[in-house]
Amino acid sequence: DVLFEESIPTNLYESGTDDIIIYPVPAHNYLNISNIHNIQQIDIQTITGKMIWTRKISYEETVSVSLAGIKDGIYVICLKQQGKIHTRKFLKISY
Repeated sequence: DVLFEESIPTNLYESGTDDIIIYPVPAHNYLNISNIHNIQQIDIQTITGKMIWTRKISYEETVSVSLAGIKDGIYVICLKQQGKIHTRKFLKISY
C-alpha cells in the first residue's frame, strides 16, 4: 500500500508567502519586492550561493533593489522571517 500526504513540505518555500510580489520580471535596472509582511532580512545571491546584496528590514511593505553593476543571469532571493527562509528566483537581463 502507498499513502500520499498532501501537506508535507518539499523545499524551503513556505505557504503564506504567496502574496509576495517580485517585479518587473525579467528585471533590468531595479527589482521591487512587495507585500513583505514580517520579513526581517532580504538577501540576493547568485545561483551558486555567492551573496551580492543584503538588507535588514522592519515594517516595510516594499523594497526596491538597484541592479546596477550586476551581471545578467538567474539570481535567488532569500526572504528571512523568524527562523524560516523563503526563496524565489528572478532573471536579470540587459536590453
